[in-house]
Amino acid sequence: STSPAITDLEDDAFVWRTPPSDAKQGEVMAQAIADEIGAEATVNVGARNDAYGTALAGVFGTSWQEGGGTIGQSVQWNPDAATFDTEAQQLTRGNPDAWVVIDFPETFAKLGPALVRTGAWDPTKTFATDGLRDSSLPGDVGEQATGGMRGTAPVPPEGSEAAQAFATIFEQRAREGVERQTFDAHAFDAVVLAFLAAAAANSSDPADVKEQLQAVSGPPGEAFTFEQLGEALTALANGEDIDYQGASGPIDWDENGDPTAATYELWQFENGEIASLRTFEVGGEA
Repeated sequence: STSPAITDLEDDAFVWRTPPSDAKQGEVMAQAIADEIGAEATVNVGARNDAYGTALAGVFGTSWQEGGGTIGQSVQWNPDAATFDTEAQQLTRGNPDAWVVIDFPETFAKLGPALVRTGAWDPTKTFATDGLRDSSLPGDVGEQATGGMRGTAPVPPEGSEAAQAFATIFEQRAREGVERQTFDAHAFDAVVLAFLAAAAANSSDPADVKEQLQAVSGPPGEAFTFEQLGEALTALANGEDIDYQGASGPIDWDENGDPTAATYELWQFENGEIASLRTFEVGGEA
């Protein structure tokens, strides 16, 4: 649900999303890589051939080249392919300064080992996107394919009380072996916002609910988190405006159903764990 193509869907305002568009992530990745290795470096880009991969690769490529960088090899793969040795060989050609890999864990489980087998690939020079920010990936694919890999992903703003409360409750209630993942808070907020919009509309009809989504998600209005749903419902029943502060961030939808602001993290796989290196703020008030 992060594909930039969703923004311009002719959906009559029925499609909304809580994660930010990858139009933002592509720009953030270009900035992060420039900060890490230099803006004029040569980067090989590999992406899954679907709406997520091709769109994000396109945004990154445009941003990277506008900033003075060079795209070396550009490789796409069929996510359903049985093997990825040919694509791995193509992606490692030319001795680039870095790689960008846009994929999901299920596919990278085959692509990662294929890249290792080339003998010409280095995960410490590889930047991934939110699709590979998965806590189980190092154990599933191995240290040779993941150790030192960096990447970008949307995260809640630093200091967010709602995010901290969500993290605490998740830890308390999660079944054994269930860990936090990149979009769990976004999924949670999607449910809460649909509920609040239905309450504001006093209706479960989707046509009525969609008319209230922007109103309950952003200013003006009194701020409420998921821990204050009772108070938020009382305010709505009294005809008052509310501004839901999500566990994933403020959300604040625009007319296309996209969040207007986002916080991105530069993360890294270190010793099989996900470490946060820094954050980037995109959009919102100056």
